[in-house]
Amino acid sequence: MCIRDREYAELVKLDPVLTRALEQESLKQTKWYKEVDKKDAVQELYDEISVSTVPNTNLIRIAMTGTVETDLPEIVNAVANAFVSQSGDQALRNRSAEINTLQNQRRDLETQLSRIRNEITLIRGGAPVGGFEQGRNAVTIQIQALVQKLMELEVYEAQINDVVGMLKQQYQDKTIVTNPEVLAMVNANPQLAALENMKVTILTQLESLRRRQGPGPKHRQHIALEAQLDAIKMQITEITRDVTEEAVKSLIAMREGELAGIRAQILDLTQRYDEANARLKELEALMTSLQANLDEAEAIDLRIQKIDDRLSDMRMLTESPIEIRQPATLPREPSAPEWIIMMPLGVILGLVVGFGLAFLLEFMDTSITVSYTHLTLPTN
Repeated sequence: MCIRDREYAELVKLDPVLTRALEQESLKQTKWYKEVDKKDAVQELYDEISVSTVPNTNLIRIAMTGTVETDLPEIVNAVANAFVSQSGDQALRNRSAEINTLQNQRRDLETQLSRIRNEITLIRGGAPVGGFEQGRNAVTIQIQALVQKLMELEVYEAQINDVVGMLKQQYQDKTIVTNPEVLAMVNANPQLAALENMKVTILTQLESLRRRQGPGPKHRQHIALEAQLDAIKMQITEITRDVTEEAVKSLIAMREGELAGIRAQILDLTQRYDEANARLKELEALMTSLQANLDEAEAIDLRIQKIDDRLSDMRMLTESPIEIRQPATLPREPSAPEWIIMMPLGVILGLVVGFGLAFLLEFMDTSITVSYTHLTLPTN
């Protein structure tokens, strides 16, 4: 009697299987059942049947020996049928439990999937016009432009800062009057321009007066012109000093104002850069979160699909995992005694025992045997 799936071999002789076998009518009609003590029937059946695996297969063999040959196939088939039924019932219970477990897992996964899809909807709702990718590209371009502008302003700030420092140093060193910008501002002063014109006019008059008078004592008009010229020069010096100081202060103030404006622009650009960078990080975080949710949703979809496939397979499994491949049949001849083997074996064993016993008797014999000799006597 062979049954598929050898991993069940140890389960055949369990009490529930044997008890179910004893309840079958075909077994109850056997002589063995009628003679056996019903209290010990399970133990008797356990002792009399044998279960073994068939080498290199997934089959097991159920066998039984006895004196009533018609009982043997009925009993073995009853045990096999009981084992098949028992396995089918257990398999059904296992399938039901597994189906419930799979259904619970599916509900949990659907809950997770619904939550993830809601998160995906919320994330996509915060996406800029055109989507996350276009939004990120736009912000990246904006950041690059801001960085370029910041670099230019920082270079300009350094230049203006150097100019302000140089102006202050020249002012302290009294060399500021040679500064081209200061000279331009001084020369643009109308009062100084007027005094310079008056100075030129007086010098012209003095030169004309010298040519007319020639060498000799200076004329009163000549002395007056020189006095007037000295006064104009003094005014020019004083006004130049004042105008230069005002020009320097104005120039420094102008440069410092320009520097303050540049720094204000740098501060504004820095704030805009920080905002753009924060927006970029926010977009990247949203994109990462979106992708993670999409991947997780896809993984859950796959798990749900596998569970659905498994549930479909489980619902289609209605048969027992065990099936009878070859029912037990009535033996054609007794399994014992086997005369062909036993007769030659008996003769061989008898000879061995006989020779062994003879050798042993000879070896253990310690009696002394009388020896004879013949002597030749002399004749008369």
